[in-house]
Amino acid sequence: MSTTTKGAVLRIILPRKESKNLLAQLGPSQRLERREIVLSPGRLTTEEIVKYIREFTKLRDETLHTIRLLGISRKARNSVEPLMDPGRKLDEYWKQLDAIRSDYRESQSRIEKLEREIEDAKRKIALINQILETGFGIDDVRSTGLGFNKILGRIPARRLQDAQKALQSNLKDQALIAVGNMKGDWTHLLVAVPSERAPVALQTLVLHDFVQTEVPSVDQPDLNAALATETQKLNAASKQLEAARGKLQEFLLQASEKLNQLADVSQEALIFLRAVLRLGDDTTAEHAFTVLEKNPPSKVLEALTRSGALIEAE
Repeated sequence: MSTTTKGAVLRIILPRKESKNLLAQLGPSQRLERREIVLSPGRLTTEEIVKYIREFTKLRDETLHTIRLLGISRKARNSVEPLMDPGRKLDEYWKQLDAIRSDYRESQSRIEKLEREIEDAKRKIALINQILETGFGIDDVRSTGLGFNKILGRIPARRLQDAQKALQSNLKDQALIAVGNMKGDWTHLLVAVPSERAPVALQTLVLHDFVQTEVPSVDQPDLNAALATETQKLNAASKQLEAARGKLQEFLLQASEKLNQLADVSQEALIFLRAVLRLGDDTTAEHAFTVLEKNPPSKVLEALTRSGALIEAE
């Protein structure tokens, strides 16, 4: 990576004879691990090395992006696995990353579906309770589609009489009016009119502070039975959601280990391949993994690079 953060993690490959003095320039570290390595890329050609550098750069970036997306903590570790022919397992690494992302999307999709079911059930329960408060049955308030529309809502009790007079004046004998339960200062009102006259009826009611009530779509003719059904759906979906979230947390714990390993492997492969190009095949070099107490000055990193060091930082 091109920048470091506080408590920066550095992976460095540098000429062995320069290593001690160069590493001392980085300042105090919380951790420093060093080992001697031989830069042997196996049978890889220069063109193949360049290709793998591009591939591992993409793998590193995609892995770190996935770590951020999943909200996983990045825990960089030193990889001591020999890096002979690092491209040999590249396809396997991509399959691991793709499998993690696919499983995460599936888990998230399941959770989102259950969340929608819960919201739908809550909304339906609220609507059913509203209908129960009116004093009307579901068949009373549901439009039949036989040329009549039913308008259900509540109106301030003080405006009820004026609204009834206005409806009779505007619609003559075409409106059927039923008064339901009162709730506080409001009265529930049900109006049935021919479909073509419904806009006139609704406009008349709105002028008298009428608030329309949505009629839910329910299968049962009994609202209490419908309420019980929706409550069961809500409880079942809530339990399933809790279980799905628990499984997601377990998955994230497992994915954290794999993703951090992939990030470590991709960064190790990158620095190794770049070192081969810069320092040459079969060169004996020093590999260092260090966690610094604070960011090293940019001039120190530039000096390391000028001295032949390869650096991967995060």
